Amino acid sequence: MKKIDLHIHTQSCKQGDGKKREISPEDFVKKMRENSVEICAITNHNKFDILEFKKIRELDDELTIFPGMEIDVTLYNGKHKHIIVVASPEKIQQFDEVFDEESRNYDSYIMSYEEFIAKVKSFSQTEIIVIPHFYLKDKQRGVTIEEANKLRKDLEGYIVVLEPKSIQAMGIINSHNDLALFGSDVKDWNSYSEYILPEIKYKIDSFAKFYKLAENPALFIKNILEGTTYYEINRSDDTKYPNLRKPIKIFEDINIIFGEKGAGKTIFVKNYVYPTLKNLGKNVFFHEGKDYNTEYEDIINELNNKIAIDEEKKNRIKDTIQILFDYSELNNFNGLEQIIKYRKSALSNKNAERICKKNSRISISISTEDITMFLSETNRKFTKINAVEEINGSVNRDLTSREKLDNELKSLKQDILKDTESYIKKAFSNKGIIRSIDSIKESIKKQTGSDSAPTHIKFSELVEKRLNRIKYNKLLMDLFEEIEDIKISSLGKLPQKGEVQIESVIKVLPETEVFSTESLFDKNGLPARRKLMKKFNHFDINTCFSTINQYFDASEKSIDVDDFVNKVIKHSYQIYLIDENRKRKNYIPSEGEKAILSISAILENNQYDFYIFDEIERGLGNRYISSYLIPKIKELRDRGKTVIISTHNANIAINTLPSQTIYSAYDVIHEEPDFYVGNMYSNVLENSKPEIMKWEKIALLHLEGSEEMFANRRDIYGI
Repeated sequence: MKKIDLHIHTQSCKQGDGKKREISPEDFVKKMRENSVEICAITNHNKFDILEFKKIRELDDELTIFPGMEIDVTLYNGKHKHIIVVASPEKIQQFDEVFDEESRNYDSYIMSYEEFIAKVKSFSQTEIIVIPHFYLKDKQRGVTIEEANKLRKDLEGYIVVLEPKSIQAMGIINSHNDLALFGSDVKDWNSYSEYILPEIKYKIDSFAKFYKLAENPALFIKNILEGTTYYEINRSDDTKYPNLRKPIKIFEDINIIFGEKGAGKTIFVKNYVYPTLKNLGKNVFFHEGKDYNTEYEDIINELNNKIAIDEEKKNRIKDTIQILFDYSELNNFNGLEQIIKYRKSALSNKNAERICKKNSRISISISTEDITMFLSETNRKFTKINAVEEINGSVNRDLTSREKLDNELKSLKQDILKDTESYIKKAFSNKGIIRSIDSIKESIKKQTGSDSAPTHIKFSELVEKRLNRIKYNKLLMDLFEEIEDIKISSLGKLPQKGEVQIESVIKVLPETEVFSTESLFDKNGLPARRKLMKKFNHFDINTCFSTINQYFDASEKSIDVDDFVNKVIKHSYQIYLIDENRKRKNYIPSEGEKAILSISAILENNQYDFYIFDEIERGLGNRYISSYLIPKIKELRDRGKTVIISTHNANIAINTLPSQTIYSAYDVIHEEPDFYVGNMYSNVLENSKPEIMKWEKIALLHLEGSEEMFANRRDIYGI
């Protein structure tokens, strides 16, 4: 691996430096090469030797080296600290003029805090990086957390990187979302190889590219300081595509694939990358730009199905409606006449009074409707138990646990059956007792000529029957209310318009429903269903029992209950737009907006480990790409996801700061895609062939049209 060291001494400038810190430009270059250091900065105490710097660059123009200085600074609180500054090599002359002077005594020199801030600010934010010693490195000369925060506040917009005492301490600081970078602070060049330096997986050839990484702490930490896992891609899942001559690495980071149309980008991601990752057991999402409409519909269906009609409640609604339809009364209640007749007979025949049986009475409280409902409940209980038994048999459990639950469920069924049997026996037993007593009373009447007291005038039965009618009507209303549901989910944001939401609803037909183009309910037969819902809603115990047998007319009682329930209970959704004032309105996204929303939903979904996008930019505007898409792609990476993007869009290819770039060029001779790998930081693209391409040249041609076209656009924009 390549290494980075931004704290290097080449000269003895202070009394404590010692001669072992001194090294010639020739030996310096040799040490860098021997220890695989690709990025470095010379940071002598209070001194910048511009001639030395230029000499090193002449000796090795491949070495990425930055001008720097370790400065003694008196902070705002009077404390003496050490702060490193590293600048762009393009500003070497300015750096020398601002931070050094020939008459300086390097050993005793101390810069004031105000002067230090002013000197740093004489450079633009992208031209300089500040690296103070951290107190974990140097208790005496290192800044505290409070001092570091003050420095960042006074240098707002500039990059401030903490320097700890070891690479282990660096890891701890970085894990707490702060930016730290360890440097050797070499004291003896003879032992330089013993330093454990931060590693990078590729060369960075300019300060600007290094700065781009450093301004994004999460990316800097991941790409500069950590080794990154990669996967080698070389095999196709389709026999018509041969194995690649050289495996291509896909890093657990952002990977960009670009090139001309027809050069094999889609083939590479679809027939090589995707199947390789799937075969490794990875959780992969693959998006093709041309399929955004299908993906949009899939997303809508998925969000809409987050709520579902409760089928058990739906069946109970059907049963209850049928009970209400079947309800009737004989309208021949004569209990009062029976009592009067009995009292008259009793007055004329005193002997009959001695026969007590003729005064026997009984009351029954279990109606036919009760029995029907009880049996229905028993059936529902058995359905639930059967479902649990099925789950128990399908889940991978140990045999003992499975058998234990099965036995418990069988026992539960038996107990339910016993309760049901007892209930029905009680109902029929009461009816049998009534018939027996009536038979005895009839015999007594024949012998005495006296009427007996009515055994069962059916008043309590009538009361119970009517109470049940009220109960079932209320049950129906409660079930209608319970089955309704609503779920609101975000689909994403549309630039300049607002947030798009999907409202999924389960709704019961209101009695006031008026048909419109937005109505959930069928137009045909709507008035009749609306009328029936009104009767359910407004059943009145004070007025409706007098004509109870006519409450529902013949046409209503003859309807198909299943069909009726399916038409009065609807599951549907509506798309809404929430504007900046939080006002909501119905909304139909355009085709381009569907592309935006489908991509948004995918990027907000955290369930995948690998995200593959083929022409993700299709249907998307550049403003949306810049303001939303690119930050979201970076966010996926920061959450530890791997992103692979095949694209023609320069913003996506460059501003996502990919760790790996794959250039697809069609090989005419072999009639197959030819892939080159590299990145913008090292500025190279290479494969098994001897030829090494410049990343910048290829990117300009295929992402910008050409260098000339890019320059023309800059001129037109007045940049």
